[in-house]
Amino acid sequence: MARVQVRRHEYARRPASQARPADRAHRIETDYLPVGDFAALRELLPYASFVPAQRLLARSREIKTPAEIEILRRLSRIADKSITDAYRSVRAGSSEMDIAAALTRGIYEQGVEYSS
Repeated sequence: MARVQVRRHEYARRPASQARPADRAHRIETDYLPVGDFAALRELLPYASFVPAQRLLARSREIKTPAEIEILRRLSRIADKSITDAYRSVRAGSSEMDIAAALTRGIYEQGVEYSS
């Protein structure tokens, strides 16, 4: 599990009455933040408040750079070819594991380095 690492800043020790507006609210993605990590943030930043920012972060993920678009295109071509090749490898008596192995092998043969 990834641990939250936050440098303790001066504003983290300011009482709310002395906090600047930027010190008070921090946008975070609460949908994926483990409870333990949120507790660590609360401990490190006791005077800060945390505001859910799922929509903002989701929108920022929708916008792709030209490099990201090229990666997605390349991965799409790899997936298409691997699926086609795996489909063609199916014979009477092939198991699901045989097909999955052909698909995985095709993906790696085309240069994919990691598959999750």
